[in-house]
Amino acid sequence: MLRELHVRDFALLEDVRVEFGPGLNVLTGETGAGKSMLVDALGAVLGYRTPSDVVRTGASVARIAAVFDLARWPRVAEAAAELGVPLEDGTLVLVREVGGRARAYANGEPTTVAVLRRLGSLLVEVHGQHEGQRLLDPSTHRELLDAFGQDALGELLARVGALFARWREARAALRSLEGDERERAHRVDLLAFQVAEIEAARLRPGELDELTALRARLVHAERLREAVGAAYDVLYGREEGTAADSVGRALALLRQAAQWDPDLRQAVDVLEGVQAQLQEAARDVHAALERSQSDPARLEEVEERIAGVRALLRKYGDTEEAVLAYARRAAEELEALRNADSRRETLAAEVESLQAELAAAVGELSKARREAARRLERAAVRHLRDLAMPSARFQVQLETREDEDGLPLEGRRVAVGPWGADRVEFLLSTNPGEPPKPLARVASGGELSRVMLALRSALAAADPVPVMVFDEVDAGVGARTGQVIGAKLSELARRSQVLCVTHLPQIAAAADRHLAIRKLTEGGRTRTVVEALDGGSRVEEVARMLSGPQPTEIARHHARELLRATRG
Repeated sequence: MLRELHVRDFALLEDVRVEFGPGLNVLTGETGAGKSMLVDALGAVLGYRTPSDVVRTGASVARIAAVFDLARWPRVAEAAAELGVPLEDGTLVLVREVGGRARAYANGEPTTVAVLRRLGSLLVEVHGQHEGQRLLDPSTHRELLDAFGQDALGELLARVGALFARWREARAALRSLEGDERERAHRVDLLAFQVAEIEAARLRPGELDELTALRARLVHAERLREAVGAAYDVLYGREEGTAADSVGRALALLRQAAQWDPDLRQAVDVLEGVQAQLQEAARDVHAALERSQSDPARLEEVEERIAGVRALLRKYGDTEEAVLAYARRAAEELEALRNADSRRETLAAEVESLQAELAAAVGELSKARREAARRLERAAVRHLRDLAMPSARFQVQLETREDEDGLPLEGRRVAVGPWGADRVEFLLSTNPGEPPKPLARVASGGELSRVMLALRSALAAADPVPVMVFDEVDAGVGARTGQVIGAKLSELARRSQVLCVTHLPQIAAAADRHLAIRKLTEGGRTRTVVEALDGGSRVEEVARMLSGPQPTEIARHHARELLRATRG
């Protein structure tokens, strides 16, 4: 709901802060006091087109701030988060500045008017001489009809959506197989060559590192043999004075000495370990010495193998593992392409079967939609008659659009989606003898507001909106119709917050919160103020609406009776 609206330097609204409540909020006041101006300010902060000349004379910028409580509207809160506007405690604060350097904010962060407009479309519906009326947009009509008939349409919609997804996927797979036969043959040849090349190489993970190490040994074989031979001689050669001899002599002496000094036993143990390690090192060095033979033929083989492995890495992957993984994928694709004919037959049969299922489900959904459309038509016409539009005819038009690539349905191909094949549009005729036309082309002004009230009353449970605003909904109607309008607004206000600009006391008496708009002139400047009414002040305002600027005691009595009867 809209908790608060703060407007500064917006035309006659110099500095106005309005607190709204749940349920039905009415705005009353004399003509020209600024009631619709307050609605315009709300539209501005919701991203509606706003001319810069609304800035109050003497000011450089107009500023409007709106505070919304979305605790009961998680769907709107989720959409706000998706737009990059996370909420704290379910509160959303929108700010717009008009004139000068136009700026916009959402929860304190700079944003764009486009984001305000997107959020506004989810938060508020304004019915009257304003943009943003969702019910006038034909693209929303199918969604609204489906919401109205949810009990009968829900399972069918889910079934059509699932079948459509499977049909589209199978058809895409079939079309990929039915591509250019020459291109497919070239692809088979290429994949066959690549798989054969990789398999023939018998590549092993880590092989390049092993080959590189082997090549280093072969390239430096002579120097390696000299170094290793010299090292072996130092460790364990035939000449006296080797490391092994020195350790052996020291060990013999220490064993003898340990007989007289037991503390030398630890040194003996250490040297015995060193002797064993020297023997092991000598064996490893001797083995390396045996390997370090110059072999030009083997070096050439290694060089060729390294070149071959690197060629595979350049073409198919950065590592041996990546090359082998590419070979597996290529082999799988090759197998699929070679089996394309049988796969194509299988897919063609699957597409045909799914197509038949989808066509049957779409037909069933369209039938159920038509039944829901008739129910919505009857409900809307009943509300229109209640609202003094006895000649109005409301029609829900369902059509399909031909599409050469669409779904075969009733002898022709039609465009289809996860929602089925129906294009839905609401049509209206307000005068006898006139054919129904799109809503936006038929009604206007207060008549349009009453049409929207009738449709909103019919759709109230199906498509609730956090805030609904009705401006001029009472234009051209009398007291009796005013009572009906008040009752319908009150009924809507049980599900959503409703704001209504009205001149009728019968509607004002139905309000949960009554706001009076006054125009004051002080110091040669005119400004608008807003006052929340209660008790005697509310009786006085309703009496003014009944009898004029100077209400009589009889008018006050009638006002009290009207308030008592309406609220009761």
